[in-house]
Amino acid sequence: LIRGGGISASEAILKAVAGRIRPIFMTTMTTLLGLLPLVLIPGAGSELYRGLGAVLLGGLLVSTVVTLVLVPVLLGLCYRLFPVMASEPAGETPHPTGSAPVAAANATELEPFGSLPSSHRPL
Repeated sequence: LIRGGGISASEAILKAVAGRIRPIFMTTMTTLLGLLPLVLIPGAGSELYRGLGAVLLGGLLVSTVVTLVLVPVLLGLCYRLFPVMASEPAGETPHPTGSAPVAAANATELEPFGSLPSSHRPL
């Protein structure tokens, strides 16, 4: 959105969060409601699974807060600290797929890691 849509970084971050907040909350709530009986309802053998359920619930809640609050804030901070990264380099047009064009002239000449320098290729 930032490069192709011509909108500011903060607007793009807000649009992205607004678009993903409902699925994130739906997934979190279904898992939370599924784990609550494991943690709250006493019964035979429940002491064995109560600790596991509490750890899962805590981790789920912390990861949801990190996903919805911390990641967008850090992304906005990065775009403010490094404004060059938020725009296309001069003279280049954005590619619709989000990837750079392949330098090979023929598709049969392509290698799996052809665009990487040899020092960055996996062993």
